[in-house]
Amino acid sequence: MHERFQTDIINGKVYTLDEELLLTEHKEMAIGLGEGAGRFRSVNVYVKGSSHKFAPYDTIRSKLASVLMIFYSKITSANSLEERIKAAIYIHYEIVNIHPFRDYNGRMARYIMNLVLFQYCRIPPVSILPGIKDEYFASVREVDKNNDYRFITTIITESIIRSIEKAFYYTHIQDGMGLLLNRFTLDQLAEYCKSNNITTDESSKSKMIRDILRLSNRIGEFAFVLELEKQDLQSIVLDNNLSTFSQLQTCLIEILFSNPNTNLKQFLNLFNTEGLDRFLELLRMKDESSKEGKITAIMEEVLILGMRIGFGNMKEENISSLCNELKISSFGSKLENIHSMFGVIYPHYSRFKHLLFKEYIWDIKKGISLEQLYQFHYYDLLVYAKKQQLNLKHKSKKSICKNILTSGHIKRLNENDDLLQNLKKKKL
Repeated sequence: MHERFQTDIINGKVYTLDEELLLTEHKEMAIGLGEGAGRFRSVNVYVKGSSHKFAPYDTIRSKLASVLMIFYSKITSANSLEERIKAAIYIHYEIVNIHPFRDYNGRMARYIMNLVLFQYCRIPPVSILPGIKDEYFASVREVDKNNDYRFITTIITESIIRSIEKAFYYTHIQDGMGLLLNRFTLDQLAEYCKSNNITTDESSKSKMIRDILRLSNRIGEFAFVLELEKQDLQSIVLDNNLSTFSQLQTCLIEILFSNPNTNLKQFLNLFNTEGLDRFLELLRMKDESSKEGKITAIMEEVLILGMRIGFGNMKEENISSLCNELKISSFGSKLENIHSMFGVIYPHYSRFKHLLFKEYIWDIKKGISLEQLYQFHYYDLLVYAKKQQLNLKHKSKKSICKNILTSGHIKRLNENDDLLQNLKKKKL
């Protein structure tokens, strides 16, 4: 169900939250309830051992109407991401509180919250992890007793952060890139294929997308391996029980020359987590998860690298046309516009700021940590470094951050600074 509304919203559909939507979605979700699916309950309900009283069954429609009116007042007047998230949390709690259905109320509340978060914030679906479910239910009770939303806001915000981090590294990236490509017209996809010498069936959108993804993944792998050849691979830490350096060189050559029995995942598995962190740095990324998670992150970014090269082979006017098709502004350079296109699907390319990190690039000042500085978008950091005339021997994200931190130029930019004005225009 989440995949359906995500696809619909990406393709331009705007969902209206009303009684009809709730009943329709509940009917699909709760098909196992039989006649109870897609119908408001006709009896009063309660939770055993709790003093909390849900809405009487004959007041459900009027209470929902009131709640939806308040929700739309909140969402239409919201001037920040934080306010839109609070509106989503509000509608989530109120559906739980009213308990309009015989069953599936919690799941329905979280589903509607996720729809709101994606439609108005482009935040991927949020799950309440099993380890924090006790805290989650306690936070709902806190609203019941004291009308205090702080605890539930904290719980859900933490879940949102985990959801965004997961979307960065663990989404099925070919599915996501496929969704992006599917928004373009046949002629636009044909232009991409022409610019990259891709032979395909130009009468079939699905076949063109399949061939574009297949070639882009290969181009990304090739570009990544060429970059690795420039590095001192022997200094990158291997898993001793998996490989020797000579085996590593053999594996690298096999990938480079398309040996069908060798793939990038096999190659990456030869390294321990420290070595994988070096590769992530090459891709201007970081990942704090397991070895498997780091490998997934690298492989996903390699596909994006291939797509970036592919879009880069197109003319600038073609990229502007693609931006228009996606209904996003094309105010930046060709490369910035390509990144903006990726941002439609992948939040970390849309200059999405960490929810707990309130400062932006023009607030850089002494005392900022490397971890905080790393939250800024790569190209904003690069522009800032060039503005300060820093000598950048290496242009990886980590290297730029270290240059800024050790330069002595860290200061709050003047309000009239051209860079400040330029960045404010690009801020989400």
